[in-house]
Amino acid sequence: FRRKKVAAVMQCSGNRREDLNALAQVEGLTWLTGAISNAEWEGVSLRDVLTYAGVAPEAGLVSEEAGGEDDQLHLQMEGLDRPRVGDWKDTKGFYGASVPLAWAQDPRRDCVLAFAMNGEPLPL
Repeated sequence: FRRKKVAAVMQCSGNRREDLNALAQVEGLTWLTGAISNAEWEGVSLRDVLTYAGVAPEAGLVSEEAGGEDDQLHLQMEGLDRPRVGDWKDTKGFYGASVPLAWAQDPRRDCVLAFAMNGEPLPL
C-alpha cells in the first residue's frame, strides 16, 4: 500500500468527564479540558485496505430504503493496549471506537491506519 502522512488534531472523548460526573458517574479518568494533541501520522489509507480486503466501495452508503442513518454500517476497531494511568486500569476491555463505514470509505477523508507518529514508529 502507498504510504501517506496526515497532520491531525485529536481530542480525547473523555474531555470534560468531570463535568459529566456532576450529572451521572461515568467510568474513566477525570479529565478537565486538556486531553488534546496535534501530530503528524504516517500510515496507509484505510479505504485502500478495505478495498483490498474485498469490502465493496458502496457498502457503507446510506439509503433511505435501508432506514437511513440509523441502519448504516460501522467499522469497529480495537487497540491492543489496555488503558492504564497510575493505579487506575481499565478492567472491562480494550480501547475501541467505531466510525461509519461510509466515512472510512470516503476518498475525500484522510483516514489512515497509522504505524508512525511524528516520524517515530508506534510501539506495540
